Amino acid sequence: MTRSTISLSKNATFDEVIADQKLAAVTTPALIASGVNPDDAASKPDPAIAPLVAAAFQAAEGDGPQLVQLGTDGGFAVVALGRVVPATPRPLAQVRAAVLQDMTADRSRQAARKVAADVLARINKGMPIQQSLSQTGLKLPAARPLTASRAQIAADPRGAPPALALMFSMAPNTAKTLAAPDDSGWFVIKLDSIASGNAAGNDAAIKAARANIGRSVGREYVEQFAKAVRADVGVKTNAASLARVRADLLGQGGTGN
Repeated sequence: MTRSTISLSKNATFDEVIADQKLAAVTTPALIASGVNPDDAASKPDPAIAPLVAAAFQAAEGDGPQLVQLGTDGGFAVVALGRVVPATPRPLAQVRAAVLQDMTADRSRQAARKVAADVLARINKGMPIQQSLSQTGLKLPAARPLTASRAQIAADPRGAPPALALMFSMAPNTAKTLAAPDDSGWFVIKLDSIASGNAAGNDAAIKAARANIGRSVGREYVEQFAKAVRADVGVKTNAASLARVRADLLGQGGTGN
């Protein structure tokens, strides 16, 4: 047992342990649980002190110092809370610029959404998409045609782009809106036509389709079998018991004796 452990076991204070072991005390600025200094916009978490921050956030104000292992080389640090800063709203002067930026961005998103909704309404009434875009009076990108087959989308390991995926769930001559990534705007998507594919002679496509259908049928058989067993046995669901177990698992249940 080290001398630090003996000192801690006797409820020594942080300063006493530091003096006893001739250690150098280092005080961090106020940090949040991620290890970032909220008062420094350039602050980044320091992986070297991540275990210390985690230990500090598990302690309560007034707790004694504790030993925290650093890495796997046998090193330890003595950790104690200096002070706890309660969560409070930040001064307006510090967040004013960010608030104004967020407010401006939110108003821009709302305006873009209204423009997209107006364009969509005109298209669904029969107006050509380019004419509907022109009536906004804004300098918008020209409509861009998209053409793709299910086989092309299935072959892409990244998955289908959102716009194409939406088109495969639409009916011909209909239009819908779709939020652009990162809230950067809105897409207006119009499906002109659907061309039926012909897999005759395409052995690879037929084989892939059979495999997909086989997996679907297999899952459906399992589901139907489970339902048949439940019906034959007479299984009933006790909603109150399920709610109680769910609450216990989530730590929301009452304490027992």
